[in-house]
Amino acid sequence: MLQNRSINGLLAFFILLFLSAFSANSYVCAQSKKQIAWVDSLAEAYLEELNLAGISIGIVKDGVLWHLGSYGMASLEKEEPLTDEHLFSIASLSKAFTASALGILVDRGKLKWEDQLKSHLPEFRMANDSLSEALSLVDALSHSSGLPLGAGDLISFPDGGDFTVDDLLQCFEYIPPEDEIGSSFKYNNNLYHLSGELLSRSADESFETFVEREIFKKLDMKHTIAVQAGSIWEHPDAGPVASPHASKKDVLRPLRPYEHGINAAAGGIYSNAEDMCRWMLFHLNDGSYGEQLEKRLYSPEVQQDLFAAHNPHLQMRLPESYQSGEGCHYGLGWMHCSLDGAPFFFHTGGMPGMLCQLSLLPEEGLGIVVLTNAYPEGSLAFRGITYSIVDRLRSRESHDWLGQLASDFRSKEGEHADSIKAVWEVVSKASEQWDDADMKRFEGTYVDPWFGEAQILEEEGIWRLQMLRSPRLSGSLHPFSDTCMVVQWDYRDFHCDAFAIFRFPSREESLLIASKKEKASSFRMQGISPDIDFSFDFHHLHFSRKEE
Repeated sequence: MLQNRSINGLLAFFILLFLSAFSANSYVCAQSKKQIAWVDSLAEAYLEELNLAGISIGIVKDGVLWHLGSYGMASLEKEEPLTDEHLFSIASLSKAFTASALGILVDRGKLKWEDQLKSHLPEFRMANDSLSEALSLVDALSHSSGLPLGAGDLISFPDGGDFTVDDLLQCFEYIPPEDEIGSSFKYNNNLYHLSGELLSRSADESFETFVEREIFKKLDMKHTIAVQAGSIWEHPDAGPVASPHASKKDVLRPLRPYEHGINAAAGGIYSNAEDMCRWMLFHLNDGSYGEQLEKRLYSPEVQQDLFAAHNPHLQMRLPESYQSGEGCHYGLGWMHCSLDGAPFFFHTGGMPGMLCQLSLLPEEGLGIVVLTNAYPEGSLAFRGITYSIVDRLRSRESHDWLGQLASDFRSKEGEHADSIKAVWEVVSKASEQWDDADMKRFEGTYVDPWFGEAQILEEEGIWRLQMLRSPRLSGSLHPFSDTCMVVQWDYRDFHCDAFAIFRFPSREESLLIASKKEKASSFRMQGISPDIDFSFDFHHLHFSRKEE
């Protein structure tokens, strides 16, 4: 017995040593220093070759924190080096937390995955009553609603609008579905916001309070914060925060903090690589945590539900060098592909100036998280670094991911730049032929049934379009054709300039020449860039002139 107690004591000592090392934000490594060094070199190579500010990398392997490192700058403007403590927006990685939080309520018998949203959110409306009654929680979480890609995202992008959850509950009434429920994959942030509202009503507390108590605290994710409203910089419990950056003419510039306005369920969680390593270990341990893995947030059945292939229509594949089988699926907050025959679960995330990816290879006991604070080339970093780490740790042949991804990006960037340049060349010629009489045809107030009012007016000799409920969508108007103008938004965090295409009451075809005396009756919109982010869903707006 004395010998057993000694062994147990030593075991307890080493467990405590590991836990204290983890919580002190150092890293425990089962490999040699040389092997850790190649991860450092990998990050430095991306910082040198790409337009990036900082990168934070966390790797777990075989039940331990294998590597934790931060590189580059948290803020270029402040010349602030990035540390492991700095928080990043994890953007859509938040969705897995939302699904897990709902899984806790499913496990407690307060919800079922098959519950209709309307049974918990009676105000919820889609294009008709049958759709409103049919959409289930699992449909919402697996992007199986049949609604168009990004439907209603203008409520949150850009930030700064006055929209509430009440607007979300009603906006889909005015956005017709493209497919039957369950027949396609169309990513939708707002259904995650509504799922967070459903949780809040079921738990009788805010989504943020629930997830912080039931997940962050229990998994000792002590730095992680869910932001309901305002920016992370205003949160009283926030530690150091990495600043977002965006590239303009190959120069990185700082962005102002994003201001959240609905809830944190779709993309409002902030964390760092250390805490995300705890999250990965939790899932790689099949939903168990604690010193002896004796605790669970929910049952094994719920854990299986989260990673099951609920939506088989995800139209994406891993790079060709990986044998990805028959394609990819979407679970509940997780994408699921096959990597050389092994299950590969992952999700990416993007907010203005923040891009990230988290990946799990359960059969390898491997988890990788890459957090960046620069747009758009952070996406090259999180993909290339993840693939390089996977290749190295699975003893695959090395591949120049940096070179390939950068080359592909430059090629597409050039094509998109050429298409935008062509639009502005037309604008330059059309502007020479227009006068105030032409512009006054469009002057006035218009209204969209879910997005509210827009005004076209002249300010100090410049004609402008202003979205009254989304003040950052305000910009100058430039003639493109007789019935079409280009809106150059003051908001420049994303490339989201748009066409405004007008119709006139006396004509069925808007491309015919209009009388200068006739007022436009309505307009629709469309992004001008081929790679405009889907969250700028201007094409779902239908503005009609407001009666005087």
